[in-house]
Amino acid sequence: MTTKIINIREYRNNITTLWKEARKNNVKYIVLVHSKPAFEVKPIDDDFTLEEADVVPTASEIKAYRRAMADYKKNKKNFTDGRKFMQDLIKKKNA
Repeated sequence: MTTKIINIREYRNNITTLWKEARKNNVKYIVLVHSKPAFEVKPIDDDFTLEEADVVPTASEIKAYRRAMADYKKNKKNFTDGRKFMQDLIKKKNA
């Protein structure tokens, strides 16, 4: 994998070209903001799946989970396991 260093202006102006080149030629870009590395852009493997990614729930999903837990504590009806609940939310988000 080739690594190229670019500034944020170049990244903003050429984002489409850059991600296509990254994918086609296996290039990783280090993007600088005020001459300091801020983030990197690199291609994802063709066999990548979202299940492999670290998916972080959104604030609304966390609130929904907390509401469900509060409902469970009040009355234990219609309760789903907390892990399954979060997995279902993540699946809905990624669908």
